[in-house]
Amino acid sequence: MAAEKMQRVPSPPPQSIEAPKKNRIQVSNNKKPLFFYVNLAKRYIKQYKET
Repeated sequence: MAAEKMQRVPSPPPQSIEAPKKNRIQVSNNKKPLFFYVNLAKRYIKQYKET
C-alpha cells in the first residue's frame, strides 16, 4: 500500500569507488558538524578564559 504511493527518485551518478569514503553522513552543505562548534568553544575558552 505504501509502496504504491512511492515515486522513483533518480539516483545520483555513481562516484569512483577508488577514493576511500569517510564514515560520516552528510546532512547539509550549509551547516557545520557539531565538532566544529565544540572546538570553537574550546578555543574561545582557552583564549579568553571564559564562556
